[in-house]
Amino acid sequence: MIGSLLIAYFGKGSQFSQELMPEARVVAAYDVRLLKNDDGTIAAYTSTGVPLEVLSIEKAGFVSGVLRGFARGRSLTDTPADVPYRLIRYTDGRFVLEDTGTGERVALDVFGPTNAETFARLWRASDRARLAGS
Repeated sequence: MIGSLLIAYFGKGSQFSQELMPEARVVAAYDVRLLKNDDGTIAAYTSTGVPLEVLSIEKAGFVSGVLRGFARGRSLTDTPADVPYRLIRYTDGRFVLEDTGTGERVALDVFGPTNAETFARLWRASDRARLAGS
């Protein structure tokens, strides 16, 4: 999984990857905090602290891998763990996770639909929280 993250990270800036990704508009972007619990689950919150979901260990495994991919950038920039990530959805259905502390981005669809669905659920929960006025 870490190898996949590295390929996605280094491939994102290449000319080849830019040619394959047509320009799409942002549907919405939500800032979410993703905090790992002692039991291995991950708690997701809106940037204002509204709980979204607690990801089970099975779902948290992929999210943990993505967060480990961002960890080096955060350690180099002294970015605190509670700084939110930005979950972005595009009109073509793609999801991208951006570290708001470092500016690093990962296209989540490259990891397959099952893994991307974990972030899609968080996006839908964020959308419901926004509509509810939270």
